[in-house]
Amino acid sequence: ESLEFFSSSGETYDKIVMLLDLNMPVLTGFDVLNALMNKKELKSVLSVYIVTSSVNKADRDLAHKYDLVKGFLVKPLKPKSLQEVLGDEFG
Repeated sequence: ESLEFFSSSGETYDKIVMLLDLNMPVLTGFDVLNALMNKKELKSVLSVYIVTSSVNKADRDLAHKYDLVKGFLVKPLKPKSLQEVLGDEFG
């Protein structure tokens, strides 16, 4: 749905923060990241934070290869983690 939103929305944004799970039923988080990398208009405004229960080092290493990925959050999320993300992005 987010890929569809970014494709169909005529809106422009100053800042977008996306929380992206790696393990989803239809597309993986990496599939979404690959699609987002083709959207040049988003590169300057989009910050992606990977949210997952995976503790797999390979997942973390691969996620950090994407310039859009700004952080890696482990589930369950704690309010402090979200506050830190928002503070980093909008502080």
